[in-house]
Parts: sequence; structure tokens; C-alpha cells
Amino acid sequence: MGAIQRKTAMNKITNGKIEINAGRVAVYIVIALIGLWFFSYYDNAFSLAFIIALVFAAIASCGATYFASAEIYTNVELSRSIADKGEEIHMTLTIESRRHIPVPFFYVKVSNEWLLAGRDGEQYVISVSAAHPAVITQSCKALGWGTASLGVIEIAIHDFLGLFRITYTGRCHMPAASVSIRPALRESLRNDYLALVCNRMVDEEKEDGQSAKRSFLSQPGYQHRPYVPGDPLKLVNWKLSARVDKYMVRENEFLKTHVPVIVLDRFGIRQMVPPEHMHSAALLEERIVEAVLAMLDSMVKQSVSCKIFYYGNDAWQELTVEEKDQIMDLQQIFSQYVFESTGGPRIPEGIVAEGSTIAVFTCAFDYALQSEITKALGSGTVIDVICPETHETDLDNLWIVNESYDFYK
Repeated sequence: MGAIQRKTAMNKITNGKIEINAGRVAVYIVIALIGLWFFSYYDNAFSLAFIIALVFAAIASCGATYFASAEIYTNVELSRSIADKGEEIHMTLTIESRRHIPVPFFYVKVSNEWLLAGRDGEQYVISVSAAHPAVITQSCKALGWGTASLGVIEIAIHDFLGLFRITYTGRCHMPAASVSIRPALRESLRNDYLALVCNRMVDEEKEDGQSAKRSFLSQPGYQHRPYVPGDPLKLVNWKLSARVDKYMVRENEFLKTHVPVIVLDRFGIRQMVPPEHMHSAALLEERIVEAVLAMLDSMVKQSVSCKIFYYGNDAWQELTVEEKDQIMDLQQIFSQYVFESTGGPRIPEGIVAEGSTIAVFTCAFDYALQSEITKALGSGTVIDVICPETHETDLDNLWIVNESYDFYK
């Protein structure tokens, strides 16, 4: 993870825009006229030589700069391609000219996105030649989850006299490299939703050890045995244990397991807000992604297996999470996750069935998602919605996850 992200070759910058410095050209012409007028009173021959020298200097400055700028190559390297939040990322920008004529004044503006804490827009003034390439280094810290780009937003080459410049802009022409930042694995100190999941496994049991109806995690008809140290607490039948005055554990090796289902809504909100609200929208998206990881972590700690669905590679992806290592794998996957802005099913087809229970994590609880949920509820499915903000809705099972990753109604 810490290896430098390298590109196979230097990239040539092209499509520069030539801009004449009208003020500098005017000053240069005025100096030439003053010199011509002054020297004409003393020595006409010297005056002619002076004008020829000024004209030649301008032509040489412009010609040499234009010739040298035709072979400028750049490369961006990052100290890592995937990082955790809070880690330092080092960028190395190399600029070289493959002409023997040096580039006199080279202005470089380095850019990084708000996901990275660094010196955005900082400008460097350098000189480049074939024998002496320029190397610019910069460090920044990973702040937010997602994929961020570090690179150059503008390169401007000025001639020796400052009469014109060649400007290169545009992300498609500028050197850049990207880094994927993993979402953090938060600890949920208050998780009322997980408590509800556990209560569903207990409250629907009869004291004789039989199930009154299908519970959240198992089918009816399991048997019991005395508790043995090391048994998961989720298997303890608390009502039966209280009645017989010893811990009794459900035996379910012959039963078909019914696992909780988590769906990460594919729809995001970052593309729908104006630029001034982009940061806030991104933070809500980050919170819902990290809330999924926090919920999975809480379930694993309670020995509760869980199935998660997320959208990627143009299809719904499914993963059953039973161990902490699988959550870490999801952190890696989600480091490159991108929410969508176009339409499409928000709940995977085939998971809505009689008696199933689904938790939908969404940062964009809108009419389209509410319609899908209402339709699914008609089939006997129990659907809980977990959002980072409160909403006015008729749905009963709406949960909130706050900045501290507490889950509550």
C-alpha cells in the first residue's frame, strides 16, 4: 500500500494557449522609440544597431521559448495509491524539457481536492532545461473518504522578456494521479437498531423453547441445550433460561439460517447540490458508508452473520459478512465506491420475500426510494431505513445515524 504509484512514461503536455502580454509589449516598444530618439542625436549608426538589437532580442526570446516549450514532459508520482483517513500522502511532480534550450520562467500551480488537506493552488516558479529537470514535492493529509486527485491545474511558460506566455490548463492535459481513501471503521456506542435485531430473536419465543412465529434469524422448531462457555450470546434463550434457572442455548444445526440484510443505496446526493453545498453533501455520503461498516462491525461482535448488497461494476454485489477481515475487505472496496446520480432499482431484485427483514442505508431518502419500499412492504417484507438526516415520511421504521454513529429512532 505504501509503494509509490508510478506511471510508465513521462507525459507530454500539449494544446497550449498563446497569450500576448500587451502591456509588456507596449513598454518594450516605448523603450525602443525612446532609445531611437535619444541615440539619433548622437550617433545614427549606433541608433540603428540599438534598434536591431532590440528586435533581435525579442525574436530570440520568443522563438527560443516557443521552440523549447514544444517538448515539455511531466510526471506525477504519489507515495501511495490507497490511504486511510489521517495518513500523509506525498506527491512528486517531475518536469523536464527535451530541448537543449532552457525554459526561462515556468509557473506551476498544484491542485488537490478538498478530500486532502494541503496547499491547494500553490504556485511554483522554476526553470527547466534538458540537463536539469525540475522536481516539486508536496505533502497533504487524507481527510475524507473517496477518490481524490493530486496534480497540476495550470502550467504557464513565459519568455525571457515576458512578452508572451504559453498556458496549459484543463484536467485532460494536466498531469495528475489519484489516491483512494478508505472509509473509517467507526465504533457505534449506541445502537438501538442492533438491539432491535437481538430482541426479535428473543421476544418471539415461547417459554417452552418453541417459536411462536418465524424469528429474524431462524425458522421455527429449534431445540435447546445447556450453555457452554464460548457459545454466542445471541443463541441464549433468555426467557427459558430464567424459567429453568440456568442458561439454555438454542441448537439450530438442522435449521435454515435467516440472516439480516443490509442494502447500501446506490443513489447519492453530491451531484444534485450546488457547488457551495458539495462538501456537506459529501460528508453525508461518507457518514452513510461508514455507518454500514459500523453496523457490520457491531453485528460481527455479537456473532450475528449479515448479508450486504452494494452496487458496483454495473450490477448488485452480494457479500455475507461473518468476520472482521471481511469488513476490512469492504473498506478496501468502498475506497473506490462512487454513488450514482441516475435512475435504477434502489433495492436489489430477489431479496424482497415473505418474512425477510432488510435495512436500507441511504443518504438520499426521496420519493423514488419510498415508492420502492412501500411496494416491498406489501409482500410482507420488513424494511428499516437508516438515514443521516430526519425526513417527513409515513414510514414507521425510519432510523437516524448521527455524527457519533449512534443509531436511534
